[in-house]
Amino acid sequence: MPRRRSLHATRWDSIRSPGDQDKWSRLPMQAFPTITISTIIAVRSHRAGVVRFESPGYFPLVLLSMKQAQPCGTGLDSVLFCGGASADVSPSLDIPELPDLEADLRALIAAIPAGKLTTCGMLAEALGDRAAAVWIGRWLQEHAHHDSCHCHRVVRVGGVVGGYARDAAFKLARLRAEGALLPDGSWNPEALLPREVLHSVLPSPPLAELRRWQEEVRRAVRLQPLANPPEYLGGVDASYGVRGEAVAAYCHVRRSDGQLLESIVVRQPCRFPYISGYLAFRELPVMLAAVSAARRAGLRPDLLLVDGAGVLHPRRAGLASHLGVLLGTPTVGVTKKLLCGTLPQGEPQLPGAASPIVLDGETMGVCLRSQSGHARCVYVSPGHLVDVTDGATWTAACFPRRLPETIYWADRISRQASRRPG
Repeated sequence: MPRRRSLHATRWDSIRSPGDQDKWSRLPMQAFPTITISTIIAVRSHRAGVVRFESPGYFPLVLLSMKQAQPCGTGLDSVLFCGGASADVSPSLDIPELPDLEADLRALIAAIPAGKLTTCGMLAEALGDRAAAVWIGRWLQEHAHHDSCHCHRVVRVGGVVGGYARDAAFKLARLRAEGALLPDGSWNPEALLPREVLHSVLPSPPLAELRRWQEEVRRAVRLQPLANPPEYLGGVDASYGVRGEAVAAYCHVRRSDGQLLESIVVRQPCRFPYISGYLAFRELPVMLAAVSAARRAGLRPDLLLVDGAGVLHPRRAGLASHLGVLLGTPTVGVTKKLLCGTLPQGEPQLPGAASPIVLDGETMGVCLRSQSGHARCVYVSPGHLVDVTDGATWTAACFPRRLPETIYWADRISRQASRRPG
């Protein structure tokens, strides 16, 4: 079990005057050879040779490699911590560096020799999860193809050769020339590449590492009632431009009248694909940046609604849970589809009504119909620092149309921004 160190910290933004900074003490980095701060949205210089970490939430912090802070150009010989509530910080809880799944997939396909075949499912297993098979199939149709590419050796199950980035007849001709087809045009089962060959290309499947970190997030999730009714609600959603650019919008709404007070848009490159169960790794970076920008502008919601799952997730750690844990703020996940769980009572029929969603024998969320009685429901689950009841209550309180008001505006504004050049 990894050794844990107790650190004392408080948020930088709670330090208001220069005199308060006297409370800060210098800790030599040598004392923490594998520890740096992660949840940290911004890293700014503070005096010579000192790194100032601006944390968006209270500790405990998840940790990142110190190397990721070096581009700021600040010395890394010491770190400032301020006295405050104690927290145990585990060096083993590192946010994994996002893998380049396209590069990994190309490496797997390149390892298929002439005369051998594989399937999208087998490639997905080598990446660490069969859920990636859908993305692989789409990638095969859309990727930048070249003559030396071995993608024609990826076939469908049941003997079906399947599509091809170029002409399908050309794929058949190449496979026939390599001896991988039977006389009837179906592929030869004996040509199927052993799974061990693919697994040897990626001994540590990248999606398995991401699942491990999701389990760490799940263990950090805390479901509890809100201390007070929320006065201000936040909403965050992400859309994508034609070049794959991620555009996130944060919207700040007053709960009492549903008025949109402020909105902030952030753009970032996005290279992680959509894979069911791994949405957090696609949208977390840009959403964190959007909420961070909102906080720097003084916008701090009492409850943050996220277009993504909370604990209604195969590993009980969806996008809303990730954001909540990293930001140290109450979050609720809102999705348009039910990712997992069942509806024992079916969908609610009356406007503003709710039905419980059960996962593994527990009520982990609710299915809500809007106050206007929209034909399609949404699925709500707590992300972090809020329970099922409060999450449903305050989501329903700002739900006059198809989506809860904060999500409605975040969705609309991010979509509009994604259609405009950055």
